[in-house]
Amino acid sequence: MFLGSEGQLAVLARNLGDYLWLLANGVGPLEPVGGLNREPHPIPALVALAPGEPRSTEAILADAENLLEDLEEFVEEACNGPFDDDGEPI
Repeated sequence: MFLGSEGQLAVLARNLGDYLWLLANGVGPLEPVGGLNREPHPIPALVALAPGEPRSTEAILADAENLLEDLEEFVEEACNGPFDDDGEPI
């Protein structure tokens, strides 16, 4: 996950294995946040270390995007606490 200093939130990968596949696919650690402005190329040494079957960058980022809402809710509750129906802290 990415927690930016200005409140930016992003899920980079759903687990460590997917994150390793991002790196193995030639994607830099912050490129999913800032945007892929180039054609990444696999890094053979990292491909050899990545677990399981190969995963495409697109599939990894799509799976990660599906987790963003949960991350936003978690951060909101962690920072501001749970509230009752009237908006008062519990």
